[in-house]
Amino acid sequence: MKTKTRINRLFAFIAVICFMAYSGYGMSPPKDPPGRNAVKALLLVDDLYGGSLNIEDNQNNILENFEAYGWEVSIACCSPEVNPCPWAMMQGCEVLFPDIMTYQLDDALEWDVIVVVPGGSHSNLMNCPFVLSVLSQAKAQGIPIAAWCRGVRLLAEADIIDGVEITGHIDSEDEYLAAGAEYLGNFEPPTEDNGILTC
Repeated sequence: MKTKTRINRLFAFIAVICFMAYSGYGMSPPKDPPGRNAVKALLLVDDLYGGSLNIEDNQNNILENFEAYGWEVSIACCSPEVNPCPWAMMQGCEVLFPDIMTYQLDDALEWDVIVVVPGGSHSNLMNCPFVLSVLSQAKAQGIPIAAWCRGVRLLAEADIIDGVEITGHIDSEDEYLAAGAEYLGNFEPPTEDNGILTC
């Protein structure tokens, strides 16, 4: 593996941990050091996505934080547009349009980090063989994978959390356990195990 790729993946891994630790506390994440090659981040977004992705309030949202890192962010969806969850819609979040369709995903090595954003369902992503394949490839290649809240159930569906300590929304506890994960709870601090970060 090329040194640049290892450095980008390591930086992405550290940055996602820092972001998860900072999220919800009104703190800004550290900025990407000048002169670095940009980290390529793939964000998997489904219908009923959570407001923390792009809400406009007094705290940085997920997209703002990743942009502050200087990352090249690509949003992948199963459909040509995705709607926010009802709460996010009431907060002013709008329909999102993907940079890439999930059926175009074929090589996890194109990305330095893969992020499953929060949302209400993730059912389209869970039923997409291209998404499940790229997550399996990422796990096998040591590419950091992060998931928030209910997004962790996509990792269970991809069968990549066997023996991994995770956090995630309690609604999907049975799915996590069936996938072999060690579920730590719903409101635990961000957790990293074997290259998988959950919050």
